[in-house]
Amino acid sequence: MRSLLFITFVGSVLTTAACVKAGADDPKAIVQKAIDAMGGEQKLAAYKTTVSKGTCTFYGNGRGINCTGEWFEQLPEKLKASYVMDVGGRKMTRVEIITKDAGWTVMGGRTRAASADHIADVHEGLEALYASTLLFPLKEPAYQLSSAGEAKIEGRPALGVKVSRNIKGQGRRDFTLYFDKEHGYLVDLQIRLKGMDGREVEQDTIYSGYRDFDGVRSFSKSVTKREGKIFLETEIAEFKTPEQLPPHTFDKPETSAPKTPAAAAK
Repeated sequence: MRSLLFITFVGSVLTTAACVKAGADDPKAIVQKAIDAMGGEQKLAAYKTTVSKGTCTFYGNGRGINCTGEWFEQLPEKLKASYVMDVGGRKMTRVEIITKDAGWTVMGGRTRAASADHIADVHEGLEALYASTLLFPLKEPAYQLSSAGEAKIEGRPALGVKVSRNIKGQGRRDFTLYFDKEHGYLVDLQIRLKGMDGREVEQDTIYSGYRDFDGVRSFSKSVTKREGKIFLETEIAEFKTPEQLPPHTFDKPETSAPKTPAAAAK
């Protein structure tokens, strides 16, 4: 009888342990914990429209360029990023705008229209950002979740969720999210996208320093790497979730052509 009771007890313990392990690895449970950590779905719904300001360092050409940045997002289709860069002691401004059907880059007073391929690639990234920022869209049928296992992110245990997606009947690149095992916050977004030269690269963005910005919770620091090399570092000083953005935020920029010497002399 004692042997039977012991076997029954051991079996019960093993079954319970297996259920606990399965629960810890369940992608839906991991996502729900992240939603709760950020204050719930109702609060996250406001993150569809955001404005943030901060400092950044851009390493796209190898050498670090310090800049200040302001970012307007209306996820998942619209983005405006404005940078004031310090290039060899000179201040240069770069603005990139992406809308549902168009996009432009302004630099040195000149406006350049974005190609259709670039717009499509940015939209794919914005869709991933939309899902990983609001989190609750990951519950929708368009997103298929699977476990990516446990990993160490910046020295802390994190649980991974691989996301496959089919948006409006169109397949998209998979991406992987890692969430802090203890607190539930998103700490890593991994995705393949096109780099500055048009070739596909592995992009890895680490998020840290979560805090409240006037009652709105967000990360305050991020480090983006491409193919393992630092591409962009940001530190957020201001983060807001307004109900709507100012009119004309995503309008095509108006720039005047540089004056010719003859025109300037008139």
